[in-house]
Amino acid sequence: MKRKTTQGINVDRLDQLINDLGIRIRIFKSTICPNMKSLESFDHNINCKLCKNNMIDFAPKETIALFQQQSLMRQFDIQGTFHIDEVLVSFLAGETLFPYARIEVLDFKEDFSELIQRQTGSNFDILKYPACKVFAIFTTPTTTTKEEYYVDVDFKLDINGNIQWLGTHKPTDKQIYTIYYQFHPVFRAMKAVHRDRYGQYNNRIDQIEAPKITVGAHTYVKLPETWVLKRDYLLEREDQQGNRITPNTYYDPNS
Repeated sequence: MKRKTTQGINVDRLDQLINDLGIRIRIFKSTICPNMKSLESFDHNINCKLCKNNMIDFAPKETIALFQQQSLMRQFDIQGTFHIDEVLVSFLAGETLFPYARIEVLDFKEDFSELIQRQTGSNFDILKYPACKVFAIFTTPTTTTKEEYYVDVDFKLDINGNIQWLGTHKPTDKQIYTIYYQFHPVFRAMKAVHRDRYGQYNNRIDQIEAPKITVGAHTYVKLPETWVLKRDYLLEREDQQGNRITPNTYYDPNS
């Protein structure tokens, strides 16, 4: 007697969980920059203007992903512990990643603070990340006083999320100020937790929306991928047209 085909795993239910609980992201395909002097040493051109820290990001796509946990916990022994600024993320079936793929969070912001040195001969200062909102900018004119600058009065954010000073009330040239702002976080895919998971779903296959391959009486499916992502701290800024933004010049205080 021939054994009947089992129902298998309904990949659409896994996708539905991601669609119900996930958030909007932009996912890029990322590949190693070929601007190398040698394949043996992977000696990348330090003046390369084609990539972002050795990676070329292309083919951006908006989709949904489920951020499952962001705590310092042991998820399972084979993966060990998670480190700070690492997240476990599941993607919809059909979305495939490669290590160092770039993932941008679209709707949520993170806090960040940094020290900036006021640029000479310009009304613009470049931030490490493209700011969405500025909470405060302070300088210390003396060792016992501080001076605050206000958005839309003393400065504004330009189209690229950098500081544009509006009038005469601003830090003096080469003066150091502190800024507290928010930006949309960017992650890189570091290691796959669930990647090559394949199975069958053979019941009412006409209703499966996820990618599938049917051969005879069997329908084969690829289940959603899950990756460990790590916050990208080495962003190289670009403007709205994709041109690289030159970073601030840092001046020697003793010069």
